[in-house]
Amino acid sequence: MKIKFTYFLLIPFFLMACSKVEPQPQVIILNASPSGEVALLSGQEVNFEVLAEARNVKDGGDLTLVIQGADGTSLGMDGPATVSAGAPHKFSAKVKIPETSTVTIFVPYTEKGATETQVIDKRNYKVIGNAK
Repeated sequence: MKIKFTYFLLIPFFLMACSKVEPQPQVIILNASPSGEVALLSGQEVNFEVLAEARNVKDGGDLTLVIQGADGTSLGMDGPATVSAGAPHKFSAKVKIPETSTVTIFVPYTEKGATETQVIDKRNYKVIGNAK
């Protein structure tokens, strides 16, 4: 009786060891310029340069750089760039900074044939004063 009970307790551990855990998809901004350590000035023209990659995703999906103001207004974008073998992609977009509190850059991943993004990475930039 004691032996049967011990085997019963080992079954969940055996099942966990045999199940394969799929790695979660990720988008990673490897480098962003400007860095975000210095605040942006409203009215200023800024050239955003972003190096990003998608990990644990299917080839053929797309990465895009999206730049938005605090109210969600689109300020600029670059892409889409097709993901291939996890290679990083370089994006660039020149935008005029509006009177807003923050600017956010997003790099979403969209799987081939999908209509919604699945994973994103983002950076926030504080906006102050006026460049005039």
